[in-house]
Amino acid sequence: MTTSYEQEYPSPEGKTMTKRILLTAALFLTTASTSAFAENFKGTVSDAMCGAKHVNASKEDMDCAKKCVLGGEKAVLIVGDKTYKIDNQDAVKDHIGHKVNVTGTLTGDTIHIDKVTM
Repeated sequence: MTTSYEQEYPSPEGKTMTKRILLTAALFLTTASTSAFAENFKGTVSDAMCGAKHVNASKEDMDCAKKCVLGGEKAVLIVGDKTYKIDNQDAVKDHIGHKVNVTGTLTGDTIHIDKVTM
């Protein structure tokens, strides 16, 4: 629906101001929502204290990481040279020290994990 003002004063390209505003709003919402999509990560679940020392996932690495997490350290996901905090620690409780594939949402340096597979 166009107003009488829009009918009298259309934009130079022949589009109304209302259409421009709606297009701009749609573009903004589309761009803003792309960060909310789940991503896939392949890495190793370690502990925050030792971090990348356990990326080989050897028996010793797994034992140390488990010991640290049971001692109160937070689990982290090591992906290449990046260390990500894990928002929902329970999601990886059975995978401490393992190499995993993770599906989750990244916000800053923190992942909210939806799914973990080995």
